[in-house]
Amino acid sequence: MRMIDRWIVLGFGLQALGCGSEVVVIGGGQQAGPCQPAQQQAQLRVNTRGTFIEGRLHVDATVDGERRYVVLEVGGGDVFILDAQAALVGPAQLVPIAKDTYARIHAPQQGLQIDLIDTRDPLAPQLAVSHALDGEVPAAYENVYTAHDGYFYFCLRPETEGGSSLVALDLTDPFNPGEMTAFETSACREFTYGTATAHGALWVSWRVGSSSGGSISSQLLDPTDIIGGISFGYSGSGIHQYGDAQAAATDGTRIVLDTENEDWMLVFEEANSPGDPYVAFTLPGPKQLLTVDAQIAYFATPDGVHAYDVSDVLDSQLLDDHAEIALRPKDTTFIAVDERHLVIAGADGRLVVIDRGESGPAQPATAYVGPRKEPTGAAPCD
Repeated sequence: MRMIDRWIVLGFGLQALGCGSEVVVIGGGQQAGPCQPAQQQAQLRVNTRGTFIEGRLHVDATVDGERRYVVLEVGGGDVFILDAQAALVGPAQLVPIAKDTYARIHAPQQGLQIDLIDTRDPLAPQLAVSHALDGEVPAAYENVYTAHDGYFYFCLRPETEGGSSLVALDLTDPFNPGEMTAFETSACREFTYGTATAHGALWVSWRVGSSSGGSISSQLLDPTDIIGGISFGYSGSGIHQYGDAQAAATDGTRIVLDTENEDWMLVFEEANSPGDPYVAFTLPGPKQLLTVDAQIAYFATPDGVHAYDVSDVLDSQLLDDHAEIALRPKDTTFIAVDERHLVIAGADGRLVVIDRGESGPAQPATAYVGPRKEPTGAAPCD
């Protein structure tokens, strides 16, 4: 008789209350909480650089086919859409110019401008001000800019005839730009194929097609020293046949160079001078240099992402960190990095979130709408 009573109570509870009820009494005094609704998903695609700000990832993305400036929470290998604005649409590759203020180059149809983004509310960044500029940024340098001590550095070709120059725009007062200073270097060279990368106070440029097989230069950025800069002058046609410089990345203290010869990578110190030693190292097979951060260099390979410690330029070490995922290295795009995460995207624009310092399988992230919801232990709602 007691068993019959228990089933009657349970059956009544299921009929009368259903999913979302406060409490359902189960035989023996057990209780089950409400069911947990599934979190809404979205189709998120990203193909250009983003930026981590206070642990949240800012990206220029499409969300269900609509272009948006998106702020993401990152966790558990997935991403969570906290904010998706149309008003801020444009690059999410940002550099810090002042407290809670970041800068970007934005070249919409109406002309070149420098946007300053206010991030005091990390969940709802706002466009603080835009500064229109004369001239244009050469295509090879559209995504190369940095900031240091209130100055914004980028390549500019004036509207008048002539080549492009590395310039420093005084943004120590972000709302009232000061003078623009042009550097007397070839950091934005256009007479040969070349481009650059930059981080903080370091600008690194390179060219291909040179008779020696390669060229790479670096410059510590200082608006009062417009002639500075050194060439590393490595021999691309020497015994190892490194070939031309193809790409480079820097964290401001180490420079890693991807060479034409797929068997090699080169690493330099920020303060290298001509004739100073550099070291060559390699990973077997095809690879793509992704980024350098905290003196760790990351590479995409067919079997995932590998990491090299380049703190000692004369003794770079392959780390155990290996995010295992099938990749096409040349179709893999670096998106952003912070202390905890490295984020990349495949050719389809799907993000992959990698926990730094850990090894194991990785997979494309699922994008959810709204903050991350912690599991309650309840069964999913039907």
